[in-house]
Amino acid sequence: MRPVLAQRRDDVLRLYGEQREVRPRAQALLGDALRLARSTHNPRLEASLLGALAGHAFDEGRLSDALWMLRESVRIHLEQGDHLDSAADLARTARVLAITGHPGTALRLLASLSALRQEIGGRRALVAAITEETVARVRRQLDEAAFSAEWEAGQALTIAEALGLALEVLPGHPGDSGQP
Repeated sequence: MRPVLAQRRDDVLRLYGEQREVRPRAQALLGDALRLARSTHNPRLEASLLGALAGHAFDEGRLSDALWMLRESVRIHLEQGDHLDSAADLARTARVLAITGHPGTALRLLASLSALRQEIGGRRALVAAITEETVARVRRQLDEAAFSAEWEAGQALTIAEALGLALEVLPGHPGDSGQP
C-alpha cells in the first residue's frame, strides 16, 4: 500500500508544482487580454476578464484586489445587461463577502442567484461549486433564523437588485475616489 500512497503523493506534488508554474503565465495572459479589451472598447470581455483575475486574486489571498476587480466586473455587467456572466460575478462576490465578515449579504446574493437560475441560466460548474462552498461557509456563521431570513430576502431580489447590492458592498480600487 505504501508505494501506491507514495505515488499519489508524488503525483499531487507534481501537479501542484505544474499549477504554480502555469498560474503566473495565465495571469499575465489575462492581464494582456484585459488591456486589449479596454483598448478595443469591449466592455463585456473586460468584465469577464476582471472576474477571472478576481478569482486568481482570491486564490492567492489578495482579497482587497479581488473585491475591487469584482466591483468593476459587476458594474460593467450591470451596465451591459449581461445576466449570464453576472451569475459568476454574484457567486464570486458572495464567496469573498462570506470570508470578509459579510455572511448575510453573501447569502442574499446566492439566494437571488438560486431564484434567478431560470432567467440567467445555470450553465457554469464554477458558479455551482462556488455557491456550494459559500453556502456551507455561511451556514457556519449564521444561526438558522438569520440564515432563513437572509435567504428569503435574497430570493426576492431581481438580477439588477442583486447586482446593485453587490455594488453597495464592494469597495472601489484603492487608488479611486470611491466613485464607480
